[in-house]
Amino acid sequence: MEDKCLKKDNKKISSGADLYFFIHDMLEKREDLMPLVREFEEIDATIKKYFTGAPNFIIGRYSVCGKWVERDVVKVPPKELKKYTKKERVWQIEIATTGLKGDY
Repeated sequence: MEDKCLKKDNKKISSGADLYFFIHDMLEKREDLMPLVREFEEIDATIKKYFTGAPNFIIGRYSVCGKWVERDVVKVPPKELKKYTKKERVWQIEIATTGLKGDY
């Protein structure tokens, strides 16, 4: 059975202090990557918008293939929507910087 404990460099994180620094490092890395994620999403959306309706292209070492697909869509009249809508409880997490400087 696979050990489900958090690991860093293939070593099990066993103490609260280890976990704290592990999570802190992941939050730092997450913040560093955020601008790249946004840039990727903008570029990806632009490329997909440009190639909508174009089946196949080769550009340099990249192959861009597109096709129309059908998916099921349920359309409910606005008057009936409330009858088919339910609330569910989900855990929401927001991550933000505190404004504090340095490593903690």
